[in-house]
Amino acid sequence: MMRSIFFFLVVILTAVQLHGQTAHKLLRNADKLYEKENFEGAEETYRKAIEDELSANGEYNLGNSIYQQNRYEEALNHFEQAASLASDPSVKSDAYYNLGNTYMNMQEFEKGVEAYKNALRNNPDDEDSKYNLSVANRLVKQMQQQQQQQQQQQEGGEEEEEEEKEQQQQQQQEENQQQEGDEKSEEEKKKEEGESEEEQKENKPQAGEETEKKDLNKEEAAELLKIVEDEEKRTQEKLKKADSKPNKQEKDW
Repeated sequence: MMRSIFFFLVVILTAVQLHGQTAHKLLRNADKLYEKENFEGAEETYRKAIEDELSANGEYNLGNSIYQQNRYEEALNHFEQAASLASDPSVKSDAYYNLGNTYMNMQEFEKGVEAYKNALRNNPDDEDSKYNLSVANRLVKQMQQQQQQQQQQQEGGEEEEEEEKEQQQQQQQEENQQQEGDEKSEEEKKKEEGESEEEQKENKPQAGEETEKKDLNKEEAAELLKIVEDEEKRTQEKLKKADSKPNKQEKDW
């Protein structure tokens, strides 16, 4: 709930000067427009009053008329100006109270907490400020918890992403190793096959060697044949010599 301070509720400025009388009249006209919820007309009239004479009440109610038009950021400046100009603690407290409400509508809860605290410093018995301060504190805690949960979820998501990345890298490494092993096995197989072919080549007799072996066998056969012939000649010669000797008489028993 916003608070308004109408001119007839505050100390009336001395009307001895013309500009004071004009500011007083403009403030009262602006208050009437505000009560009728003609916030645009009230804003325009409060501005004229401030131009004529700057005051905490004028800044305060100008902020209210702008706030009612949902122009919160602009209203902040006027509430802060009202709190700075006010000498009356109750007016200062009301300015901080409305400042806190503006921050809350902007969802800047921590700033709202500080504004309500300032309102209570100037008016410790203000029940509305106490209540709104408790609400603001609760919203700040909820916001902090949500931020913490989001951070944890984000960190958890990053950890899962990192783990998944590591698993993919490990899987890729294993596939590479397996591929290298397969390639190595294939090379070893080819190498073994090649060595086997070489061994077969080495063990296989060459054409020349076979011919040499065949030639050697012929020579040996020829030599053997010659030896046999020589033996036959010698045997025949022995037989001839035996035939030329006289027969030996056999003894008769």
